Amino acid sequence: MLRAREMTVSILFVAIGSAGVLKLLALDEFAMSLQTWNILPQRAIVPTSLIIPVLELIVCVAWFLYARRRMIIEAITFAAILVVTGIYAFQAWTSEPPSCGCLGLWQSHYDQIATSQALVWRNGVILALLAVSIITRIVKGAPRAPQPRVHTA
Repeated sequence: MLRAREMTVSILFVAIGSAGVLKLLALDEFAMSLQTWNILPQRAIVPTSLIIPVLELIVCVAWFLYARRRMIIEAITFAAILVVTGIYAFQAWTSEPPSCGCLGLWQSHYDQIATSQALVWRNGVILALLAVSIITRIVKGAPRAPQPRVHTA
């Protein structure tokens, strides 16, 4: 069970990191897709188009480098995806569904298959996988960070 969890979540974080790279490779297209988000102020589009892919890369790299902090990284990622999905769903519910722009460069060469409902379902699956991982870490007892050694004379 634990090995399956680690493999599944590893694949998930590779996908998140890949999405970040693809967004950075087509940053102008990602920024244009963010312009379809009516609830996002225009002045926030450029910073958001930089922050989101950089954060995706940071959580991906951190998950692989800091094994003892995986539960925290998963919780941060869970919260971020939950917030973005909530904003997306609110936008889709109150007006036109925005363009996702989730896959950056790849998406520019491939028609967007996901409808707004498919995006919410996809993110729901990602959130479920992260929730299972976090819960099993809590139940198992997450590894603690090593304590600094105290030398006594």
